[in-house]
This record gives sequence, structure tokens and C-alpha cells, in this order.
Amino acid sequence: MTESALRTVAAAHASPHRGPGLALGLLLAAALLALPFGAPAHEGPERRGISVSGHAVDRVAPDRASVMLGVEGRGETADQAMAQAGQRVAALLDALTPLLDAEQVRALGTDLRRVVKGTDRHWIRDRGDPVEMLARRRVQLERIEVAMLPRVMQRIAQQPLASIDQVQTEVSNAREIEDRLQLEAIAEARARAQRLAQSLGVTLGPPIDVQVDSHYAPQPKAMAADARMLMAESAESGAGYEQTGLETLEARVRLRFELIP
Repeated sequence: MTESALRTVAAAHASPHRGPGLALGLLLAAALLALPFGAPAHEGPERRGISVSGHAVDRVAPDRASVMLGVEGRGETADQAMAQAGQRVAALLDALTPLLDAEQVRALGTDLRRVVKGTDRHWIRDRGDPVEMLARRRVQLERIEVAMLPRVMQRIAQQPLASIDQVQTEVSNAREIEDRLQLEAIAEARARAQRLAQSLGVTLGPPIDVQVDSHYAPQPKAMAADARMLMAESAESGAGYEQTGLETLEARVRLRFELIP
């Protein structure tokens, strides 16, 4: 439809009874009708390509660890329970001072609740059980050298602690290892693409799409045991805390290369 025809359509419907809004709507509708249908979304030939994947993995001994533990205090009042828990945390820090820096010890918070006296059971008013306040301060020891872990655990076991909740090991240079594995996975994918291109009788062009996935998470080891009992069991079995095993780091990539005839 030509420009003069569009003006004619708009003028024919722009009467005092119809208003300018309807005329504008008809004008836009006529303009849309004048557009060609089936036009391509983009210009240029489609780039032919081939998609391949690559994978690289490594098993590494962790060199650092963290320990999460709880320190309990009890008393008839909340203040007494909190004070006892604070004293025990202070004693723990004094025992660990020769082994750890202050920056390696982090307080995570305190839980305070009423319990049946001498137990961890929640106190219920209607049962008439004797009651006391239980304060549990959560502490995390971070960035411990794995070789130092047995000595740290021995010091912890000598303190009146409620429990060792978790020991978690990690690889301190995991990011550098992941970077290396990504390059290895890319090299594997490129070599695979090159072999496929040769078998097809075409030339492998540059990569036109890259997807990378690396995965590593420190391995937690839940313990949830009394510290002194845990230490005694370990001593009897001859097990060492430094025997942490190996952790898996891996990288996966997916590349799409252009194929040149």
C-alpha cells in the first residue's frame, strides 16, 4: 500500500464521531499490512558447525581442614549458663593458642533454651521435671593444616565440650587446579573436533560457542560425637585425623566449532 493510500484510509475514518485514536489505529494496521511477510530474521548464510565435549579430572589430597564444634554451659538462669559457656570457650582458645592464630577461630552464635536438668531434652512445663538453662556456643576452627589436625583434635578433646559437629577438609589451591583442568578439557574437545573434521573432509574453524562447568566442594565429615569419646575411639583404632583420603576436582566443557568447506 502506497503512502497516498494510507493517508486516504486515515482521512476516511477521522470523522468527528470516530475520533483521532481510531484513525491512528487504522493507519498502523494498514502499515502492517503493507509489510512483506516471510522475511528472514537475519541476513547472511548460516554458519555450519560441530559440537564436541571435553572432560578432565584430578584426585587431590586435601591440605586444609575446618572443625565445627559446640561448647555448652548450664545454669539455673540464662546468665549463669551463658557465663559458663563463655568460660569454656575462653579455656578452649587458650589451649589452641600455640597451634592456631586468632584469625582461624570464628564464633558462629549461641543457642539458649530450657532443658530437663542434666539432659538435652526440651523442658515441658506441665510435666514437672527439674529445669535448667542450656547455652550452646558454636565455634568454627578454620584453615587448619591437615598435618596439624591430630594435635588440634587432642587439645579439643581435653576441654569440656559438648560435641564435635563436623570436620571438613578442602584443597586450598582448588581454583588453580580447576583452571588447569579447564584447559585440559578444552584441549581434549578441540582434538576430538579436529579428528571429526578430518573424517568429514572439511577444515575446523574457530570456536563459535563455549560452555564450561567446573565443580568442586569441600567434603564435610559429620561426626556429632562427644569430643573425649571421639578421641578415645580414634586412639584405640589407631586412626589418624590426617588420613583424609582424596578429593575429586573436574571440569567439563562443550565447544561448537565452525566448519569451513
